Amino acid sequence: MRKRSRRVGLEVRRAIEEAAKEYRLRGETPNAADIYRTLEKDPDLKSNLPTERTIRAIASEEGPDKSGVWRATASSVDASLVLPTLVAFIEEHAGARTQFSVREAEAIAAICEAVPNTPPLFAWALASRYLDAEHVRDARAIAALDALLAFAPWTSVAAQQRYMKALAEGRVRQMMSWPDPPDATPLSEVKWKTVIPAKARGGRTQKGHKK
Repeated sequence: MRKRSRRVGLEVRRAIEEAAKEYRLRGETPNAADIYRTLEKDPDLKSNLPTERTIRAIASEEGPDKSGVWRATASSVDASLVLPTLVAFIEEHAGARTQFSVREAEAIAAICEAVPNTPPLFAWALASRYLDAEHVRDARAIAALDALLAFAPWTSVAAQQRYMKALAEGRVRQMMSWPDPPDATPLSEVKWKTVIPAKARGGRTQKGHKK
């Protein structure tokens, strides 16, 4: 019996796609061996990495973003809205790509203009979700992301409560987790990407205390 190939997890696939994008932004062809060696250094990814052949197949996919490299000095986008996110992205993804595409920069700027003081890494993650949804023309996902941006639950406990109420009542659909608002009691010293999803938050009262 032929052995079935192991499925590539979403987190690993995205890491491979991110690494491949860095090559394309430099005008180079993705190198599967180099990508494997880079991702192998990440203890969270190492045990789940596929073979170089699989990485090559994933990295060779063109991807939805063909907008090219964003340049702060040659763009109609307000660079002051994008650069803080670029700094946070470079610091968080050491060894990975160090540039945004034009479409990423445009989406990040739109988010940060709509909701000032949005945490930089979350702004990038939200922008990426928007671009993915737009690529596959997922109207439901776009509507859910619009609702998340409209409620902006990361800005205050009151905003978080309103959004969680809308989720509980089925008025909106949850697409992703969000950072704790600045006036909430921290659940733990974690970065936004490991924040507990809304369904597991257990309900909060003022100042973020659990009911």
